[in-house]
Amino acid sequence: MDRHPEIDQRMQAYLRQVERALSATLPEERADILQDLQAHIYEALKARTAAPTVADVDAVLAEMPAPESYAESASGMQAEFPPEIPMAPAPTAAPRLDGLAVVALVCPLTGVLLAIAALLVRTGTLILVGYLLLLLGLIFGIVSLIRIGASRGRLTGLALAISGLILSGFLLLLSVFAIFFFTASHWKSSAATGTGAGSPMTHIVKLHVQRTTGGVRIKLQNRTGAAVRLTAGQSKLSVNYGNVTQPIPSSTLLPNGPMTLQDGESTPPIDVAVPPGNEIISVTFKQNDPLNHSVETQMVQ
Repeated sequence: MDRHPEIDQRMQAYLRQVERALSATLPEERADILQDLQAHIYEALKARTAAPTVADVDAVLAEMPAPESYAESASGMQAEFPPEIPMAPAPTAAPRLDGLAVVALVCPLTGVLLAIAALLVRTGTLILVGYLLLLLGLIFGIVSLIRIGASRGRLTGLALAISGLILSGFLLLLSVFAIFFFTASHWKSSAATGTGAGSPMTHIVKLHVQRTTGGVRIKLQNRTGAAVRLTAGQSKLSVNYGNVTQPIPSSTLLPNGPMTLQDGESTPPIDVAVPPGNEIISVTFKQNDPLNHSVETQMVQ
């Protein structure tokens, strides 16, 4: 079918108006509607005459709906489909308390209780355990802070972790100053009494040794200014002669079990037999209490 160029111009002008009216629709849907309209116009012109004129195309376009009506039809089609209902966000788990935060606070509190118990029973083992708990409280506090910060609100217990961290650090620092003060004061006391001047060893018990006919007589005297507890596991006494070291049994040193010596008090005398021919004898007393580690040796001729 031969067409006048002006016929195509009139058709394209109508289709452009329809396209502008359908600007709110999807591109694929808009292209399908324009393609159907163009085919419909061609069929209408072909039905009128084999050689359509400008007047024919104007008549066909006049019978077509107004371009704006296609926008209303398209919006009506979209209204038939309900909008998508947004999915509700997946429920999130409730925040939970970080167990390490609790442990970080419990460790230093337990360490304080052990330190008090150690002072009451005068044993260094509990103090060492207390130091270990303070270190663990410091470590657990730092790890808990890192875990809570990285959890994005899933873990709680920030206050507990900070409290445990501060308390552990403070007690560790305080214990370091206490040990320094204790060591310095005993060092000064040793220098003043002549029991090891300039030496960090602290002689908490003074040896008194007397030569006898068959050996030596030994007595221990407390010269610390405070009560001292002697136990079989921490107090060792031995007699040395020639190349022989003769340990004194615990039952001989402490026949009635652990003994507490007040300042100035002494143990009952201990007589130790030494084989004849040994002119030079030495007696060694070792105190293995972690608080007061000391070694004292006295020569007897």
